[in-house]
Amino acid sequence: MAKVTVNKLQAARRQLETALDLYFNEKDPVSIHTLTAAAYNVLRDVNLNTGGTPMLVKQIHAEQIATITGKKLGEIRSILNETENFFKHAKDDPTGMLTFDDGQAEVLLFDAIGKYIEITQERVPVFGAFHLWFASRHPDNLKPGFVDKAPPPELVEAARRMTRRQWLDWMLASLGPDGHTVYRDGGWLVKP
Repeated sequence: MAKVTVNKLQAARRQLETALDLYFNEKDPVSIHTLTAAAYNVLRDVNLNTGGTPMLVKQIHAEQIATITGKKLGEIRSILNETENFFKHAKDDPTGMLTFDDGQAEVLLFDAIGKYIEITQERVPVFGAFHLWFASRHPDNLKPGFVDKAPPPELVEAARRMTRRQWLDWMLASLGPDGHTVYRDGGWLVKP
């Protein structure tokens, strides 16, 4: 067997890329969630250790939920971590069952990808494709700080009529010279 050497950010990127491969090919939601949560936690810890701005889902939103509900922050974080912990541990509940919302992974992916880009300044095409997919699929639910501006209506419509795989293929075919831009000067590089 070969030895593989990676740093924390490389590990997070590979976990996110694998999660997105599964996601865009509509494969196992448990694996998508597990990979996403692992990458999210690595990025959260790197971000905290480098003094970055808080991540939205498990830091800012956890604090907001705690304030609104009057519950302790630790209790809110336990609720937010319930799904990932169920998938990782069986010590206390070896015969446990869980019904979970596979949309949780989408929100974690969106936040983790944004933080990865912020930390590394890397333009990863599949990350950009997912960010646009998420923003276009959930334009009315985006909170300030999640995106700079709302996606244009034709992008929202394209996302509604395409499968995840069709979207990814279209996005990758639409890349501009910078490897990321798909919309420039008021027009699409490839029409939806």
